[in-house]
Amino acid sequence: DLELPNNLGLSLVRSPCILLALALGGATIASNEHTYCHIQSTSDGCTRTCAFAMAAATGESSAGGKASRVAVCGTGLCGAPLVIQQAWWTNASQCLSDHWKILKQLPSIMGAYVGPAAVDPSLGEKIMLSVNSHNDCPFCTSLHGELARMAGIDEDERSCLLEGEKGGTTSEDADTESTLKEKEDPALPYARTFAATNGQVPEEAEAEMATAYGPEKAASVTALCWFLYWGSLGGNTINALRARFAGTGPKDSSFSSRVFEVAFFAYYGVLFGTIHCISLLFGKLPTVPKGVSAAIGVVLCVCAGVFIFPVGMFGGLWSALTDPNFA
Repeated sequence: DLELPNNLGLSLVRSPCILLALALGGATIASNEHTYCHIQSTSDGCTRTCAFAMAAATGESSAGGKASRVAVCGTGLCGAPLVIQQAWWTNASQCLSDHWKILKQLPSIMGAYVGPAAVDPSLGEKIMLSVNSHNDCPFCTSLHGELARMAGIDEDERSCLLEGEKGGTTSEDADTESTLKEKEDPALPYARTFAATNGQVPEEAEAEMATAYGPEKAASVTALCWFLYWGSLGGNTINALRARFAGTGPKDSSFSSRVFEVAFFAYYGVLFGTIHCISLLFGKLPTVPKGVSAAIGVVLCVCAGVFIFPVGMFGGLWSALTDPNFA
């Protein structure tokens, strides 16, 4: 179970300052050390919710920005070995930079749930699951899996969405996969591309989205991708610290990365603990009307925005000081 931090009120005030201090103090570390590492692992009994068990790790590689792990976890609905990748933040510099980007998306995220550019709740949850098919955050799998069910998406389709493009095809599953692919919305491959490129989607993919939906609704789809991207990286960062305490966390991280993880947990632990509890509650609810799904999305956006805003503002300051292309 997720342990919540003590002295929560004080941590909410201090943690953004800690993140900024780490970013300022760790600038050279951030530029010289990886923030993405890849750990290959296999486990016959692995499931999405236990993917942070790292005892079977067999290899590592690295590249700048965030940390990630790739794992093979059995065979999914669409056949072939199910390969997942988890990513999380490992330094304050990248975390702050991403929060600034996400802060700027908050109005569009709200507009994706209500207003003229709103996305149908069923499609919205498909987008969320498609992004999470790459980053595989257990918190997001649980929450948006239940929200997708409440929006009317059946179990088979939810499973294939979570497998993303990584599932293969067997003869007995061919009809199921073919049917799902035929009705796949253009937003879903876009969402998977968004996750795979950490939001750096090729211009041609952006143009295709604008053609398919129009500029306003395409912006809403992108905003939902950013929302889940934030949630998946955040949830996996929380779990990275939990794994470290359990003795199964990454072994190559620096002291500054470990301090960052503690600060992140102190700030966000209560939010992700609440998400876990809400997911359990949603598991008891039936399918709901579209208006209810949209209202839930608005509440989630507001609650997340309360936490994103202060860190995003610090992130904007940090980006203005360090990024010559800041905008």
